[in-house]
Amino acid sequence: MRRLTALIALGLGFEQYDMGILNAALPQIVETFAIPGEDSGAMMGTIRLGGLGAVLLVPLADRLGRRRVFLLAVVGMGLGELLTGLSPTAWVFGAIQLVTRAFLLACYALGIVIMLEELPAGQRGAGLAFLGVLAGLGYGLAAMLYAAIEWIPGGWRTLYVFGGAPLLLLPLFWRALPETRRFAASGAGDAGFGGGLSALWLGPVRELVTRSPREAMLIGLAAALAAFGTIAFFQYASFHLATVHGWSPAGYALLIGAGGGIGISGGIIGGRLSDRWGRRRVGLVAYLAAPVGMAFFYLGPAWLLVFAWGGGLFFMMAGDVVLRAFFGELFATSHRSTALAWMLVVQTLGWAGGLYAIDALSRVAEDLPMAIVAVSCACVLAGLSLVALPETTGRELDTDAREVA
Repeated sequence: MRRLTALIALGLGFEQYDMGILNAALPQIVETFAIPGEDSGAMMGTIRLGGLGAVLLVPLADRLGRRRVFLLAVVGMGLGELLTGLSPTAWVFGAIQLVTRAFLLACYALGIVIMLEELPAGQRGAGLAFLGVLAGLGYGLAAMLYAAIEWIPGGWRTLYVFGGAPLLLLPLFWRALPETRRFAASGAGDAGFGGGLSALWLGPVRELVTRSPREAMLIGLAAALAAFGTIAFFQYASFHLATVHGWSPAGYALLIGAGGGIGISGGIIGGRLSDRWGRRRVGLVAYLAAPVGMAFFYLGPAWLLVFAWGGGLFFMMAGDVVLRAFFGELFATSHRSTALAWMLVVQTLGWAGGLYAIDALSRVAEDLPMAIVAVSCACVLAGLSLVALPETTGRELDTDAREVA
């Protein structure tokens, strides 16, 4: 189990690395391409929409296997990172990132599915939290490299080229990553490539819609609202520190390290508490508290920045663990990957919608920090949506999904 966790964390770490570079190096990227500051939100929102492409990949894992599609995603995200570093114009940069986003999020979703299917029922929350901590090292690595961006030849472009490392690690993934035992035993992949598009892609999508419509709508609503409310906290952190507080890239890296240590513990504590006290209760508390940390970060004094960053991140990571657990536990093995694809769809729409909303509000009110705080209040609605879901803590996956062996 340790080797499997390390492999999945390695793959997800590169997804976090990409997000870290895009967030941290935003000031340098907009400067390179001469993008006006007020247009950056629209560009970032459009890039986030690339996650919708993951819905074309992830459901295939319910028929072809988790391993095959995960490996395909590793190849796609490695190539995309390399090409991003070579982008000659803003349009090319946006287009490549749009496509790469699909592979990055497909890797993320399938990593969660693999871990959920291999973990015991009573340890899934804590296991997902631990996976998130390990994968989060990729975000930390991006912050560390960004701290030296002024001395790295090629600047942000070189940081993206480093993101092509998954291609070098592909032989390791190929040899060491097994198919999940639950998928192999389910018989869901017996059809192989037969049956055409209907069997490979539409089949699991149809099962999700017909067998679990209420659960899919409720958890989808919660995920969309959480994404809408939290995206700007990360996306504009570096930009806010540089333009409002005059912080250097090194200062941003210190914030990620110091405040991130507080925040990462939120995933661990939230995961363990949700295994003991229930997903709904922990998720509600996390999403009620998260906007408070965001408000102090964007509107509070400079001396509170590290604590506000850590506090906001603490509750967001706790809520994120609950969301991921729900998406895996509410649905059957035959369409569990498709449920995670649904998560990516609603989160992508939420991320993009949040950035577009901030772009519009900041133009009207001419106050970017206040716009970010206003949008963050959507997290409260996300927490309330979780309360309407059935509790899944401690149940076996097939029992949760009402799938009879």
